[in-house]
Amino acid sequence: MSLSVINKVFEQMSSTQAWSVCLVKVKPSKKNGISSVLYATRGITLKPNGTLNEFVDRMSAIYLGTENKKGKLSKFTKVTDYDGTAEETYIYKLMNTNELIENEFHSLTEALSTPSLEGEPLDFGASAYVLRTSMCLDEDTVPVLLFSMQNPVCVLKNKFLFEENDVFKQITQKVLNLRPTSDAIIVGNTVYLLTMAGENLFNMEHSYRAVCDSRVDEIGESEILSNFEAFCEVAKSGHNPRRFIAFNRDRFEKMKDREIRKIMAERFRIALTPDGKIDTEAEGAANNLVRVLCNKGMVDPFDDVPVEVSSVTRW
Repeated sequence: MSLSVINKVFEQMSSTQAWSVCLVKVKPSKKNGISSVLYATRGITLKPNGTLNEFVDRMSAIYLGTENKKGKLSKFTKVTDYDGTAEETYIYKLMNTNELIENEFHSLTEALSTPSLEGEPLDFGASAYVLRTSMCLDEDTVPVLLFSMQNPVCVLKNKFLFEENDVFKQITQKVLNLRPTSDAIIVGNTVYLLTMAGENLFNMEHSYRAVCDSRVDEIGESEILSNFEAFCEVAKSGHNPRRFIAFNRDRFEKMKDREIRKIMAERFRIALTPDGKIDTEAEGAANNLVRVLCNKGMVDPFDDVPVEVSSVTRW
């Protein structure tokens, strides 16, 4: 997947004049056992006129770079489908219909359609801010939203305003501090995560943990494990819940076959019990099984040894 769309967004930022900015509140919620994310937005205006466009120009330069300095986009090597990994040089992509964000995307879109203009914005309880506009990309005009996932309202410490002569007065009131970087970008119906902080926009930790729970239960029901509880303890801890986003169902179905399981166990150093089940109490067995089922376990073609990889892409 090409980085061209992201590059085009930052390239067109300076020539795009119709920008607006909103504060965004992201609040995870749980009601009647059902988890969701509640969103609220607060429209704001920056003065004097032209201030917002100057800020947008600055952000564009930070990402595109200048003659003397590389931009932030230069570190990214590709755009790839979101698979739970966290490679700093990848931009992760999700469609709005992805099960991990579908409901949240709809709720966020609704909240952004009618930003509130009431109440004190500094007391709004913002979690982030968003820059909004429309751009013509690949001959289609689409909405473009850039989210910075950091509370933009803060109290400055050890900051003073000059009054007169040699007198400086301490700043004690809240101020708006817009960080000129973006963690997540929405272009039309596509979400691009530039940093892992972008996951917080949709509370994705809850989503991938829910996926993990479902897949782990499936594995337990297959009766290929010696001790399901021991497997759960490993599979649901550390980085493993993220890995289940890339769960490979074809591999899972094949592992149900005792003879294939025996071959894979030998190849990936997964201990088996005498009756052919995966010995989840043996050191490393549960972790290695997760790696194999979630496309993180491969065999080095030169040394013929199992290795962990970040992701898998067919040639």
